[in-house]
Amino acid sequence: MSLVFLLALIHAVTSKHQSVGDPFVDPRSPCSQHGMFEDDVCRCDNCYVGATCETKSETCVVDASSGSPFFTDDYWISEVRNGNKDSTVTIAPYYHIGYGAFVGAGNCGGFAPVSGGCRNDLETEIRALHDAVGNFKHNGYTLVMGVGSTELIAASIYSLLDSSQNATVFSEEPYYNGHSGVAEFFGRNWAQSAEEAEANARTYGRNSTLEFVTSPSNPTGAMRTKQVASGTAVFDSAYFWPHFTPITADRKLSDHDVALFTLSKITGHASSRIGWAFVKNADMAARLSGYVGASGGLVRESQLRATTILASERRRGYPVLTFASERMASRWSALESVLGSSACYSLQPRGGRATDMWSGKTYAPSPAYAWIRCVSGNDCYQTMLSAGVRGRAGPKFGANKDHVRLELLMGEPDFQSMLDLLRKLQSKC
Repeated sequence: MSLVFLLALIHAVTSKHQSVGDPFVDPRSPCSQHGMFEDDVCRCDNCYVGATCETKSETCVVDASSGSPFFTDDYWISEVRNGNKDSTVTIAPYYHIGYGAFVGAGNCGGFAPVSGGCRNDLETEIRALHDAVGNFKHNGYTLVMGVGSTELIAASIYSLLDSSQNATVFSEEPYYNGHSGVAEFFGRNWAQSAEEAEANARTYGRNSTLEFVTSPSNPTGAMRTKQVASGTAVFDSAYFWPHFTPITADRKLSDHDVALFTLSKITGHASSRIGWAFVKNADMAARLSGYVGASGGLVRESQLRATTILASERRRGYPVLTFASERMASRWSALESVLGSSACYSLQPRGGRATDMWSGKTYAPSPAYAWIRCVSGNDCYQTMLSAGVRGRAGPKFGANKDHVRLELLMGEPDFQSMLDLLRKLQSKC
């Protein structure tokens, strides 16, 4: 590749220079098709190095420890390649440089609106998405926006629990370590069982005990229900979408429960940091909104991007969900062909086939993560790492060291590299 041609490619794909009317140039082209060109540099796939990702690493380690949803990369590239610029956002330097105005939530995130500044465009798109998919009947619920669902997890622990020494958080094992980590940060107690959490709630009242019901589960993908009847439940519904599990019924909450969702696990746009909570109790909604407001509120540009993308998807019947469903099903088929019959490594059961309300198709769940047990009882994290795959160790989720979580949300090249490494590992079984 000549230097002149490379510079031309770089100019064409750099967001600072490319306009909506420019001809499409594949953002992987400047990176030898082994990375993505972003912010003037190549973000190389895990097994490639160099300024243009031109060299394959002989000591490749695939990072499967995160949950960053690059699995939609190819969809968005193909959208632009096919001439659909409807999801593209171009922001002029004079666009809304002041404080205040919201694109997203009708209650303005807890702030009093400036003149004409409060709009509910994003809220309208979010509610339309849930109506189409059928995973939450939102009538009568207040929608509270947050900087990703991560902020709303923190807001729930901080503002929905009382401030006494008896404030306790619980989640069924294996639990998402994002819940336990925030509880520890705020100095809340962590209950070791549902019975302990229930006893705490009965002794000290509903506001003393908060349960996170992660359904589908992170890490296993299993559907879960509320275990602590006397406490408040926060349903972490980040993965309650058709590409992870068939939607057969909407999420049902009591008057004192909360449901969390996030844009990242729908369209892949994690860096936009858009999450939302549905809350029926007005006082609880105000407390969550107050936490978000005290933390600085939402970024205007993120709201604009999310609104534009969701509106474009709605007008076309949400094709990103079809793409994501096919990709996740394909990945689970490939993974099970490698480890499904292994005598050394056990995959979690995916659950039975069911008919999805959105697509009308019947299929088995395709969880976002593989929850693997090393049958030997060995440290499964170290076993995978020695094979070139970095996962997240079982003890992070309250499980034993014979378990490891591997993400399945990476870009396609990284997934294929991980699959090759797992094949080599399995061949030694």
